[in-house]
Amino acid sequence: MKLIQPIPIGDAQLVSSSIPETDFGAWDVVATYAGGQHVVRGHRIWLASQGANIGKDPLTAGVSWWVDQGPTNRFGMFDGSVSTVSTADLSLTVVLAPGRIDSLALLNVDAAEVVVTQRVGSEITYQKTVSMIDNSAVIDWYSYFFEPIKILDYVLLTDIPVFGEATLEIVATKQAGTVSIGMCATGLQSAIGKTIKSPTASITDYSKKSTDDFGNAVLVQRGFSKRMATKVKIDNDDVDRVHALLASVRATPVVWIGSDSFSALAIYGFLKDFSIDLAYTNFSFCTLDVEGMI
Repeated sequence: MKLIQPIPIGDAQLVSSSIPETDFGAWDVVATYAGGQHVVRGHRIWLASQGANIGKDPLTAGVSWWVDQGPTNRFGMFDGSVSTVSTADLSLTVVLAPGRIDSLALLNVDAAEVVVTQRVGSEITYQKTVSMIDNSAVIDWYSYFFEPIKILDYVLLTDIPVFGEATLEIVATKQAGTVSIGMCATGLQSAIGKTIKSPTASITDYSKKSTDDFGNAVLVQRGFSKRMATKVKIDNDDVDRVHALLASVRATPVVWIGSDSFSALAIYGFLKDFSIDLAYTNFSFCTLDVEGMI
């Protein structure tokens, strides 16, 4: 069990992106906006609430003048929400200068292949190509030829060498259609302990169901968040460190990795609850309940 505390990605960390920030025009302090017009300010899209809107900064004016419509396409993958995605036709490339990191998590990914390259200057210090085709269901020749092709929706890399001045290039591609990434989180990993058997993965669904007077059901599909409950084994010498680490990330979204092998156990979210059972002389058990962000 590991966690990654993501480094915020802003103008200083985003060296380049293949996605232009041209969703709408940039907010102009001297322009007059009519109600219903959109602008870009602070890498987010804003909708004018009323006309005669002049000199009202969307970042500070409030909802009586501007309503936040979410991140621009360029920054959708960096806004702290898994469901808001950055999209591009066929290929999406970003180059980051995140500082000291050793891990990368890409969540809610729609791509055929992802190539991650770390460079220090012009020297390649790390490179990995990840095929997003899931072969776990291929157990014989019949399943190889006839089972539907399954695509992974996440990339977890926890073996990136640490360099303070390195850049990290992420290239996601597919043969046809739209490439998308919902969450790009990079930072330093922290070990919690060894995940033991029988972790549980679930979701909290925010969809709504209503029934009319004749019993007809109307379903409105909305977002959902992942959940994970697991128990990890930790050495007693490490109890105080783990306790302090978990307490320090309370009410803070981080990437939780219960297992590198299952998307259901890779969650960007917050720690709902934890307890440590000092069970034995040499080791203890820590129970965690993690709730994901939408």
